Amino acid sequence: MALAFPILPLEFSPLGVCVVWLATKVYLVSEMLTLLVFVTILVVLGACIVLLLLLFHAGATWGFRKIVGLRRLASRMVGPSFLNVAVVSFGMLIPCFASPQNPEIQQRVSDLKDAMQINKQLLAQYTWTEQDIVTLKGDEKKEELYNVRLGPDGKPEKTPVDPSSMSDDDRRKRGLRGRIIEKKTEEYQEYAQSIKALVQQYVPPQKELIEQARQQGNIMAGPTGVPNQVRLLLSNYAKPSNSMTVIFKKAQGGIQSIQINSYLSDPRDAVTVSIQFARLPDGTNHVATETINGVSKQLTISVRNSNYQHM
Repeated sequence: MALAFPILPLEFSPLGVCVVWLATKVYLVSEMLTLLVFVTILVVLGACIVLLLLLFHAGATWGFRKIVGLRRLASRMVGPSFLNVAVVSFGMLIPCFASPQNPEIQQRVSDLKDAMQINKQLLAQYTWTEQDIVTLKGDEKKEELYNVRLGPDGKPEKTPVDPSSMSDDDRRKRGLRGRIIEKKTEEYQEYAQSIKALVQQYVPPQKELIEQARQQGNIMAGPTGVPNQVRLLLSNYAKPSNSMTVIFKKAQGGIQSIQINSYLSDPRDAVTVSIQFARLPDGTNHVATETINGVSKQLTISVRNSNYQHM
């Protein structure tokens, strides 16, 4: 008599199990490939957007001359510097092209230069106190005090003041921070002086360099989102591939802030500067605070100006 074997459904047979396993693997592989393609598309789109922003920042209408400059710009822009340019460019959704003949650029540059000239005359009537705090890797190292006034060339003339000669009461009257204990200075002194000298090329802004940047098509203008405020983005201002962003109020409202991305002799030795301005009761505009960062050595110089006295 022949033996009878039960007939299993296909999905429980060895062949069925193999088919289900294979179909599952094919499905998982297809899902992974779909995800990989999606991520690749996002990365490519992101790279294209960044490239377009860089081209826009450099003034693509000026052709190959600007694109060559972009190579130098991209070679040193890593981390915060790269992000800063991208954010500034993205924030200028309706900017003016960097053509030197652009009437909007010409008007905004003219407004800035007029405001700077008037303010220089007003500021020349004052003396004030400058306090510099040097910090290395988060540790306060040194305090420097100066009596300051503008010289005939419109640049600050500083007379050093011994910090130990000023009492705590006098410090409070002048709006200064309390004393700090000076520590070993040899390790950073030369570097601190170098970045201070660099900042002097930018602050106060020089009318000649601003006009040169305009003529070379290195200025872009756009709104800030605040009524009557204008943002001017200057590239290649004092050095190749550096940038300076000036925010000021129209109608001779004066400069509100300045952001600088520059470097010392080597583009990898980045220096960033953030400057905030304030107004005196008579409308005179002045630098209130200034933060200078020497990125490579983690050195920061915090500048505070106070005790403005009319001469």
